[in-house]
Amino acid sequence: MKHWLICASDPIGSGPFLSALSWDKIPKHIRGRVFLLGDENSLRHAFEKVDVDFPEKQYIKTESTAKTLEKAIWMAKQGEVEAVITTPLNKKRLNKE
Repeated sequence: MKHWLICASDPIGSGPFLSALSWDKIPKHIRGRVFLLGDENSLRHAFEKVDVDFPEKQYIKTESTAKTLEKAIWMAKQGEVEAVITTPLNKKRLNKE
């Protein structure tokens, strides 16, 4: 069974909050297939704010928007995930990284 990946791409944008809100809506029988990728501090803050348990065992830490996207693309090319879901990102900031 392949996994899905949610990329909270922009740590200071809406991505972490959209990821936390989305995580809570994923049916429990599917949630085991889903991993979360992004900045740890912003994601933990978002999950806390929306009162959703942080997925400790299904989290992959990255350091920046660019690194998050690079990791997601690499995982998809390696066949580790069958779907990549991205949240909105700031293209100007991405171009500066």
